[in-house]
Amino acid sequence: MSNKIGTKNIWKSIKEYQEDPEVLEAKLHEFKQGVTDDFDPDQQSTFSRRKFLAVLAASTAYAATACTNYRDKGEIVPYVKRPEEILPGKPTYYASTFAEDGLSYGVLVKTREGRPIKVEGNPDDPINKGKIPSRVHASILNLYDPDRLQSPTISKVKSSWKIVNEEIASKLAEANSANKEIAVFTNHITSPTTAKVLDEFKLKFPSVKIYTTHLANDNNRVSAWKKCYDQNILPSIKWNKAKIIVALESDFLGKEGNTVENRANYALGRDIVNTKELSKLYSVEGAMSLTGMNSDIRLRLNPQLQFEFVLSLANQLMQLGAFGASELSDNVISLIRKNSLNNFAEKSGLQIEKLKLIAKDLAENKSNSILVAGDALNEKVHIFVNLLNDLLGNNSLYNYDHGFLIDSEISTPQELKSFVAKCNDGKIAAVINLDANPVYELPTSLGLSDALSKVETIISLSEAPNETTNLSKYILPLHNYLEAWGDHKTRNGLLTLQQPVISPLFDTKQKEEILLSWINTEPVDYHKYLMENFKTEVFDTNNSIADFNTYWLTSLHDGIVKTYQNSITENKFDQSIVKDFTTSIDGFTVLIQNNYSFGTGKYANNGWLQELPHPVTKVAWDNFAAVAQRTAEKLNIVNDDLIEISVNGKSIKLPTMVQPGMAEDTIAIELGYGRKNSGEVANEVGFNVNELLNENNLSQFIFGGATIKKTGEVYKLASTQEHHSLDDEFVKDLHLKRNIIQEGTLEEYKNNP
Repeated sequence: MSNKIGTKNIWKSIKEYQEDPEVLEAKLHEFKQGVTDDFDPDQQSTFSRRKFLAVLAASTAYAATACTNYRDKGEIVPYVKRPEEILPGKPTYYASTFAEDGLSYGVLVKTREGRPIKVEGNPDDPINKGKIPSRVHASILNLYDPDRLQSPTISKVKSSWKIVNEEIASKLAEANSANKEIAVFTNHITSPTTAKVLDEFKLKFPSVKIYTTHLANDNNRVSAWKKCYDQNILPSIKWNKAKIIVALESDFLGKEGNTVENRANYALGRDIVNTKELSKLYSVEGAMSLTGMNSDIRLRLNPQLQFEFVLSLANQLMQLGAFGASELSDNVISLIRKNSLNNFAEKSGLQIEKLKLIAKDLAENKSNSILVAGDALNEKVHIFVNLLNDLLGNNSLYNYDHGFLIDSEISTPQELKSFVAKCNDGKIAAVINLDANPVYELPTSLGLSDALSKVETIISLSEAPNETTNLSKYILPLHNYLEAWGDHKTRNGLLTLQQPVISPLFDTKQKEEILLSWINTEPVDYHKYLMENFKTEVFDTNNSIADFNTYWLTSLHDGIVKTYQNSITENKFDQSIVKDFTTSIDGFTVLIQNNYSFGTGKYANNGWLQELPHPVTKVAWDNFAAVAQRTAEKLNIVNDDLIEISVNGKSIKLPTMVQPGMAEDTIAIELGYGRKNSGEVANEVGFNVNELLNENNLSQFIFGGATIKKTGEVYKLASTQEHHSLDDEFVKDLHLKRNIIQEGTLEEYKNNP
């Protein structure tokens, strides 16, 4: 039987719910079976000795490394959490910054005798307030990764910095003289000083063209906001002020935006002591998410129907008098009147009572509610959601204080296709991958790998090996962020500083310093360069009474600097941009999502993050195709069955995970796996789903018309979902006797807190 709490049966898996005899038997012997079994090598794990030793090597390096003869003579300033003096056995803390994908997190790096041993959140960070995601905690392991690039190479042969810099500088000069393009691939540039270096690089070499890629991007949200309000600042949301929250395929608590900030503010509105101010969360989604698991009411909906849903919701809101036709343009009225909530309920199979309840709550909480569309939904859905929030007065919940800066835009499919064509025509002289991995991140169908084979000079600046370095003639190893200087500006009015806390472990360099060495005939100290830019852009504009040296050291000490804020013009919503689009539900729907642990795969070689169970399915060391129980029955598949997913002529294979809460005929898969040439831990773990991405729309993550085929093969997934049962005889009812688990509704809590 399942665990019982009160009158409820609580089950941890479908097999347990179905009282599968195998599962029931396994539960009885979870901590006993196998302890005295005879040793049989054929039954042992396929985890190779080589991979085990690779992971062990990282731990050994972690423990053994110490900072001696610190090479960078720039002064680093510790954060005052312990005495400033470094004493044996006493930790010292330094403020720094971890930045990725357009976000930055203030961190405190704990060191002992000059060796970083732990990364924590910086409590002085006004955004994250001392909290950081798991991958930032785990980033300490990346520093000691034995698979890191350790010295510059030419054609995979070890070389010296002097030789590679001379050769590359000569190649770039030749390309510039011939007026042939020098392509530079980057991810989001969040550093003002790095942006300045790139500007100088373009002045030195006018034929340079910058290409920006971002695999799991929020471009649909950003482009919709710009079209709606013509602003370069995207506000955060005052989750703590919202009485009603409607999340549309949005996992804002799990993996969208700054989840640390989102969770903290959302939790402020869920104070059960103050039940009158308690917020209510609706989640309408196709894939089970952390947000959906925490919602008050969750509705399963094919993501292709989200646009039709918000139109039908708008129709119901008009009928409730939440806004009138006089506030709408003719084209918007026409769109809304073509849809009704009753018809949508019949089409989607959702309960009309719950749909009407959403509309009622929104209408009764104007200016205190918010609708939020997920990153995977297309631009048209985001635009209409913005319109609904505007009509309901919910823009009062937009927080422009330290809003997100959205000056950086990813390259368009047309630009990338043009680049590939120029490679094939011999018009690209050199490609520089500036801590970017376009071969893995961009759709396989773009033909980038073949195009790069026609370019003579490919240069990769990277901390670790990856799919792009494997195709590069020149591979230049970069500092880990804990070895490097930097600044980051991701929020309006805030600048975070990054300082090295250890001497470089290998023969690596700062990426900006490498670019500067190609610009100038004389070596440039990037630490001094950073300070000079800080003085010009920050100190000289902040009117501080302190001298520059004091101001600089204080800023390093705190890790956070308040700067000038970009002005915000409150523009009226332009309803002419609202457009209709029709979607026919044909076949299966594939939803491609970001990964909870290591994002788009950059940190896939981190064993700690691979070991971390998926928060929904509890699967570790793999990705999978999550499907609903009824969908699995329709396809005659069960857990671990390998299926082939085909979309627009592209196919991949993935193991099945039957996941309660999935919308029917919807397949959810995650990015970040299937890496190659990326380190002993990352290589060949999971499946690369990037092959399904659309080269004509880099922000499309929902695909209709998919076909699913059972291959007959089995791929065993490792999951902790059924671990640690509490209903074995020796712990039976222990959770009840000790009140470990207490469950009830809000009304029950009010009556008996």
